[in-house]
Amino acid sequence: MKPTSHFLLLLGLVLMVTGCLPHERVWWSPDGSHAAVLLKDGLHVLKPGDTPGAPLVAGSSQSAELPGGVSWLPDGSGFVMVRSRTFPTWDLARVHIPAKEVEEVERLSLGVPGLVEALMASGVAAKTSQELLQGSPLTKRGPQIAAFLYAYERKQQLIDAMLKRSPAGQELIKQLQQEKIGQVVHEICVVDLKTVKPGGPEPRVLLRSLRDLTSPKVSSRHATVAFLRMMEEDESASLEVCALKGGEPTVLAQQVGLSFDWSPNGRSLVYTTAFSGTGSVMRRVHRVTALDEKGEVASEETRGTVENLALAVMPSPNRVQNLPDGRVLISALPLTLPMAGTEPEVESRLYIISVDGKTLTPVPTAPGGLPGDLGYFVVSPDGKRVAVAEGGSDAVAVVELDSGKTTMVSPAHPNWQCRTLPAWKSATELTFAALDGSPAAPRWMIWSEESGTRSLSASWSAEATAEWLELKTNRESQPAAEAKTP
Repeated sequence: MKPTSHFLLLLGLVLMVTGCLPHERVWWSPDGSHAAVLLKDGLHVLKPGDTPGAPLVAGSSQSAELPGGVSWLPDGSGFVMVRSRTFPTWDLARVHIPAKEVEEVERLSLGVPGLVEALMASGVAAKTSQELLQGSPLTKRGPQIAAFLYAYERKQQLIDAMLKRSPAGQELIKQLQQEKIGQVVHEICVVDLKTVKPGGPEPRVLLRSLRDLTSPKVSSRHATVAFLRMMEEDESASLEVCALKGGEPTVLAQQVGLSFDWSPNGRSLVYTTAFSGTGSVMRRVHRVTALDEKGEVASEETRGTVENLALAVMPSPNRVQNLPDGRVLISALPLTLPMAGTEPEVESRLYIISVDGKTLTPVPTAPGGLPGDLGYFVVSPDGKRVAVAEGGSDAVAVVELDSGKTTMVSPAHPNWQCRTLPAWKSATELTFAALDGSPAAPRWMIWSEESGTRSLSASWSAEATAEWLELKTNRESQPAAEAKTP
């Protein structure tokens, strides 16, 4: 993971794409002919064998403005993506923000001086800026941070005078002045491959918000995108839908987990919520009707009652995916409560929920045959296989859902861990990150049962895929591409 501004970390502005967990970097088009690939300079659209040139949508990892979260349109003519833009002042940012959020920020900003005064009084013993901010509203994302920065623009002398009363406050002043932090606006954009070119016309902006907009997913049958809007709690989001032609989004559910998926009919969505509290590992799996029979956003009456499909202890990030026949795949711990002790020694397993939610069937994998971390899996387009990546190592496995047969596509290497989710090119071809070459370095690989494994990025610079895997030791100071395998 790249070193991130200390102050940005404190104020919660770190985008999901820069997190030290496996995340999506590759999204194949529906026909598998080309892929959107996220590299350090932005988003590229590449065919197998291509060498990256100028990015289709540029970005900067240094300013945390990389695009991502791609979801292809069903006909492959383009895709929906998320990105962030930074504006140096509130006046420049406010014209790009919905009126309701502008009003919220400007109202909240009026109370910032009083909040800082209270913060200094309660944090009088704080030794660092991190201790000073701990638990305060200034660690919340979105409008809370925007309001603080806006107030600091207008009343810097007043706020600095209050912060100067303690070493922790003085440290915070120094960070504010050195970082030159701007207002971050998040966007969901539509990219038409016929019109958007490198250095040319910009993507069409569908939605903007001060809150993170993540994980856009286009319905397979209708011109609608579902997405998550991150709320104040780090692991809580609002599940919303919006027509691709534009308009106001509709909220379907609150406090949902960070994974959801469209049902095969393109009208319903499955997602998870906490059984109790916002961070509970006990999760409910729900299904809600999002669109009516005409493909329009469903009214509350049409949506009807939310279906409860399952209750399970699920490893983070509570991943849930639909199979083409309407069944739902999850990973969970096979626990029976109550139990003695506090640390159950059980392995996560893959489970399939029936279409009606009445049965929960484990995938018959052999004990110990899967990576230990099942929070990161990707179902093949035909629903017959699932690729599993492990966050704690760089192992990648493929599991046949009917038989449970497990193939270790890429074995674990000492001290390396995965930072890239696998992506299916087709029902039989899987792409993923793995060590390759001499000296061994992270590369983009493709595997099929018939042809084995080969590299798709052998002609690329090592730097292009250096962050796709990560060393467990010295990871802040030693780029992955420069490190030698033990």
